[in-house]
Amino acid sequence: MMSIVLVGTYIIPVIVIYIMTLLGIIESVHLINKKDRIYPYTITTLSALLTSRILTSMGAPLEIIYCSLGCAFILVVSAVLIPFF
Repeated sequence: MMSIVLVGTYIIPVIVIYIMTLLGIIESVHLINKKDRIYPYTITTLSALLTSRILTSMGAPLEIIYCSLGCAFILVVSAVLIPFF
């Protein structure tokens, strides 16, 4: 179960960010430009939500599901605040 959390909240977003860098969608993996941050935040949020959905269907403890949903919520709030910082 913990491997699902690791893959869903860390491995997949890292791979997608690296692929986006190779394709030229974002300039750097360091995400220095504000406009480059929106796509990785969106991908990571969707990945966290998908992880929560998978964990729910597996009958995982609610604490783990809530942590994944909390992560997604924080990412959404951060993505909304990106243009201001």
